[in-house]
Amino acid sequence: YRNRTTDEVSWNKPKALGHHDLPVIDEWKVLRDTQGFPYYYNPHSTSMSWEQPPSTILCGEKVPCTWQRQHPVPISSCEYFATKRTNRDGNLYCERCWNKKFIAIEQVWGSPKTMIHHLKTKFQTLSIKRIRGGVPHPKDFSFDNVHDEVIEVCPTI
Repeated sequence: YRNRTTDEVSWNKPKALGHHDLPVIDEWKVLRDTQGFPYYYNPHSTSMSWEQPPSTILCGEKVPCTWQRQHPVPISSCEYFATKRTNRDGNLYCERCWNKKFIAIEQVWGSPKTMIHHLKTKFQTLSIKRIRGGVPHPKDFSFDNVHDEVIEVCPTI
């Protein structure tokens, strides 16, 4: 802590800030080292792991492992935590893979009129469950206990 008035620096929290600290959620995050390799960090416990943390749920999509710098580029499971599960087939997706598979924002079809027509004809309804894959889940966790949500999506071509 640094006092802006006196420039005094201290490791101890000033009494004027009170005795309450901001709560840190017990949730794992995906970070990358200086070489681009993914690792997992939990700010609540200050734990770090190169492997999937226990009781967490990863995305089920297969992605290129570009950080491994091999040729050909190896394909492996996505390293990010799942945020959605489709009820139709039970597939798990992180936000990045979900957007690649279902959201057509980045695709270009020519004129805005063509794009609007395409979006109107390609929408479909999906039933999903929103989850927080980075939060450790109990051993008896079941997707049956997660609320269903119906959303409209546009699959990419």
